[in-house]
Amino acid sequence: MGRPFLIGITGPICTGKSTIADAFSDKSIPVVSGDNIGHRILNQQGIINRLLEELGDSIRDDGGIDRKKLSEMVFEDETKMNLLNEIVHPPLLDEMWNEIDRSHREGNEIIVVDASLIYFWGIEKRFNIIITALAPPNKRIGWIEKRFNIDRAGALKRLNFHLKIETQILNAKRRPDFVIANDNDLSTLKERAEQIVKEVMLIYGLYNKS
Repeated sequence: MGRPFLIGITGPICTGKSTIADAFSDKSIPVVSGDNIGHRILNQQGIINRLLEELGDSIRDDGGIDRKKLSEMVFEDETKMNLLNEIVHPPLLDEMWNEIDRSHREGNEIIVVDASLIYFWGIEKRFNIIITALAPPNKRIGWIEKRFNIDRAGALKRLNFHLKIETQILNAKRRPDFVIANDNDLSTLKERAEQIVKEVMLIYGLYNKS
């Protein structure tokens, strides 16, 4: 069967990655979501137990993890962020590759992966195409506040962490193939995403594979 044609959609937090992924999904191209997998991983009892053991009961919530408290904790303390990553990222990546394999076995030759941390994980070379979404920090602060229901100080902490990711992307040897600037309104972003989908499908001759 060979390998699937992998399209990675990446970029810092609140830059419009999901909107771009939706544009591919609208063309019946399957999307593997890093966020969705991460949420499922945090519901696994083994992961819950390890997080409580390493980070304490203050993040406990009805037998699970209070994600808001967990986020507040790790964005305050880089050591705890590293601990979280050590616990969550390996099973998340395993499940991501498993989901890609399942989708490919189902007959999908093109698969999109929507994940902020493609460059952080060092897996960028495994993708045939990488599309990066970027947006001005002053716009993203408000979007972060609204999405996570947090105050300006909390939004700035998340923004600063993800600025490191943006730097990794821009300085990487394997540069993005396409960059989408989310610097206007949602309808403009959707138009740009639809145009990118058309360009990708045409340039790489993918219409006969989808």
